[in-house]
Amino acid sequence: MLELVFQPFTLAISRRWERDCDRFSLDLTGDAESYQRTHRLLALENLGDLSPPRPAYLFFASHPTARERLALGRRWEEERAA
Repeated sequence: MLELVFQPFTLAISRRWERDCDRFSLDLTGDAESYQRTHRLLALENLGDLSPPRPAYLFFASHPTARERLALGRRWEEERAA
């Protein structure tokens, strides 16, 4: 029971770390095109839900959604272009 109370917080931390890792990979490689292509293909092959219901996202998602990751890649590109 107590695990259910803390689960959204621990998963939020996990998603934050994953976003940090994604940004690090973009900074390291400088290749937003490959990053976006990879996450697009992963979403298609894994049949990932681009917009999971909010409760499912909060209680079960340990990684950002493909939509979030693709947006991160676009933002990263825009920041570099500016």
